[in-house]
Amino acid sequence: MLSGQAERSGHIQPCLHCDEQIQALFAQLRQTVAGRLWDVPAENGRPAPGLYLALLTARLQRRDLVALIDRLRIFHNDLKLLRQTTDLHDREADLDRPDLSNHAVYALLHQFSSAAMLIRWLCTDSERVRDRLWRYHKELRLIQPVVDGAYLMSLGLKPSPLFSRLLNAVRDARLDGEIHTVDEEEALIARCSRRDKRRANHETSVVALAAGLPDRTQGRGLYLLPCRCFPDRP
Repeated sequence: MLSGQAERSGHIQPCLHCDEQIQALFAQLRQTVAGRLWDVPAENGRPAPGLYLALLTARLQRRDLVALIDRLRIFHNDLKLLRQTTDLHDREADLDRPDLSNHAVYALLHQFSSAAMLIRWLCTDSERVRDRLWRYHKELRLIQPVVDGAYLMSLGLKPSPLFSRLLNAVRDARLDGEIHTVDEEEALIARCSRRDKRRANHETSVVALAAGLPDRTQGRGLYLLPCRCFPDRP
């Protein structure tokens, strides 16, 4: 049976091999989905066909995957999974760095689907990468600020890109264990807002002086210019 499958896969793409290693990964995939260890598409407790295809193609170079995609008619969702799996493989070296903070792991992984992360979790040779994929799926992706846009508007802020920057700063602090309570979230937002106000007022003053205009930034309330992402977050 195995030799027949390997021969058929080779006819589809010369670099595609359904060998004993792939068969073992298929078995791990079935066990993981049956045990509901990972939030991925399933059909009556069995892995969706696209997951098998992603495992089968996980070892392909990008150019070989592109050639396979050009040859086959692949469903849109499966095609997206194949591309995400390859993109995530390309990020594996970054994900394997020993000095990554939790918010850096989040930044690397948040755009990928759970299915793509499962494929890399099964295929990677790095225990550190495997641990980070598992921890992101089970823990980090669920960490979000308690404060929200309604709270920011209660401070007199108008909806703008500043909202996402403030909330992302709070989420990153939560991820890294720097804050733990709603009061600490609100205090961080206040500090970030004051810092952004000082920077915005300084830049406005410089522009006004250069143009020969009076400095009108003194004594104003909260200054509503886009936040700078707070690179020196306390």
